[in-house]
Amino acid sequence: MEETKKDIEKFYDDLRDYLNTRIELASLITAEKAAGALSTIITKGTFIFVLLFGLIFGSIALALYIGQARDNMIEGFLFVAAGYFIIGIFLIVVNHQWLKKPILNSFIKQFFNDDK
Repeated sequence: MEETKKDIEKFYDDLRDYLNTRIELASLITAEKAAGALSTIITKGTFIFVLLFGLIFGSIALALYIGQARDNMIEGFLFVAAGYFIIGIFLIVVNHQWLKKPILNSFIKQFFNDDK
């Protein structure tokens, strides 16, 4: 009887240790996935930031070039703004298909990637 009681106590201790280990493992896996997702966001964000600066300065250069070619700086900037307006309308129309789904799929793939 005494031996059975000790076996049951050992079983409960082992079970408690196992559950605590599983909880700790789940916590570490979640932290690893969150850190991976955050590093991806920071890396891609930096890349997009640099691209946007290039786009801004390229747009200014294009507007100045068009304005100089047409002898009217305002027209140059208006042409570039109209181009961005058309691109913006297009992106609003295809937002879900071309932008939202790939970004969401990329994040899900990054978060649930089981490769070590």
